Amino acid sequence: MNSETLFAVVKLVVFLPMIIFLIILSAKYGGRYLNKLGSGRLIKVYERVPLSQNSFLSVVSIAGKPYIISNTQNDVKILLELSQDDLEVYKNNLEGFDFNLIRRKMKNEKVQ
Repeated sequence: MNSETLFAVVKLVVFLPMIIFLIILSAKYGGRYLNKLGSGRLIKVYERVPLSQNSFLSVVSIAGKPYIISNTQNDVKILLELSQDDLEVYKNNLEGFDFNLIRRKMKNEKVQ
């Protein structure tokens, strides 16, 4: 083994654990900071689902009240006001809402 290869191996052994430690440290403490970053906002967007190129359905919370809204290029409409329970189910379920439940609610409530 020549001296350049030996020096490269020593650098790898010294700096790789330092880099892994910094990655673990930033993941541990950086996540807390990112969670606090959006906590003071008045409007929170939980999900935005594209329906076409210029229209979207969004699950948002405005001043603590959850809504399903439609976004198009020209306007934004509130389609449905959700209960806090529905929002908690959404937050806890990684697959999102039960859209059959949302359809039934929309049929029962008048769309604005």
